[in-house]
Amino acid sequence: MNYSERSRIHKKADLMQKRDYKVAASNDFLRHAVFDLNIGELRALSFITSLIKPTDTPGLYIEFSLDIYCDIAGLNKSDGHVISNVKESIKKLRDESFWMINSKGQHELLSFINDPVIDPTTKHVRLQISQSYERFVIGLTGLGDYTQHDLICTLPMKSNYSYRLYWLLRSYIFREKIVEYDVDELKEIFGCSNLASYKNFNLFKKRVLNPAVDEINEYADIEVTYEPGKKIGKRVVSVIFYIKNKNTKNLLLSTKKANEVLNQYI
Repeated sequence: MNYSERSRIHKKADLMQKRDYKVAASNDFLRHAVFDLNIGELRALSFITSLIKPTDTPGLYIEFSLDIYCDIAGLNKSDGHVISNVKESIKKLRDESFWMINSKGQHELLSFINDPVIDPTTKHVRLQISQSYERFVIGLTGLGDYTQHDLICTLPMKSNYSYRLYWLLRSYIFREKIVEYDVDELKEIFGCSNLASYKNFNLFKKRVLNPAVDEINEYADIEVTYEPGKKIGKRVVSVIFYIKNKNTKNLLLSTKKANEVLNQYI
């Protein structure tokens, strides 16, 4: 084995370790935050969140390399558009706000990050976790009501609906195995409530639920099935999800498949 081959093996091992970093967020955020982020922006948000340590305190700044992020996320750096797309995703995270309902029933408009700075030569990124997002991702150990998962569970996903459904269902895995959601509430969480075509449940199932469930079952650490729930007349108004942790064999297979997808450009 020559030096180049050894170096490539070591790089893959290092990337696999970083893909096992934990993404942790409060269940309140995972279940109730409403925001409009595409797949690239969700991937970047997950990665940034995975860099937060349990011992970190408010006022946190995060630093990373765009090149390393692309390797971890399975993005092709030789594609001239990839780096600019990642920069655009970071910009969107800076510009995007999201609604949360607080304990008083009031709707709060919150944000994710502040003041991102990117060195065009080194591609080094420095940004601050916003004060409003901090409360959902920092100091969670003492709160208890939070969920964490390995970063790799979502990195290979191609649909933003897969991310949102996974986060939603993953937040229930240790307490409930059967979760029922109103269809309208799901559409609100997924950010597609304004799409007229999804008023038809069969289309919503075909274009949103089925692809999301397929990707979760392929790459993540849980298994999901679902069925229509309550009906008003012929209209389906709720969905019942059945969730369980994958056994060790299936989890290893999913992780292996995810790494193979993510390593295609290494």
